[in-house]
Amino acid sequence: MVASLPLPTIASFGPYEAAGALGFTYWLGLPRELATLAATAFHGLSQVHDYGLGLLALLWIMSPWVGARRGRREGPC
Repeated sequence: MVASLPLPTIASFGPYEAAGALGFTYWLGLPRELATLAATAFHGLSQVHDYGLGLLALLWIMSPWVGARRGRREGPC
């Protein structure tokens, strides 16, 4: 729900971390500073993971052997 809020922030840092830190503090009983650090670190690591998967997919799509395997010809018709 927090990710759908129309709050413009840099790299979406803000509402996501606030909700995560609140959850870590309320349900897990972590100190506020540690909960904020944990939520921010989790968000950063998830972004690195997502961008890495996107880069791998882009490299897969752009590789020349994928088109050749599907029977496409290189060059003009």
